[in-house]
Amino acid sequence: MKPIGYTLMLANAGIWVAWTLVSTIVGVAMVGADPTSFITALILMVFPIIVLIVLTRPNIREAFQSGGF
Repeated sequence: MKPIGYTLMLANAGIWVAWTLVSTIVGVAMVGADPTSFITALILMVFPIIVLIVLTRPNIREAFQSGGF
């Protein structure tokens, strides 16, 4: 429960969402992938979005900054 862990988890979730969006847009626009890949992208982004929601809760943020539960 160190602050660096909190920061790294936020960064990982944010990068995961951004990467999924960019790769889906590039896949559809440049390569001509099937537009149903947007559904796949939404499914892939469920976990990182949940992580971002949980980590931005005030009590979770406080727990990481204080060093534990």
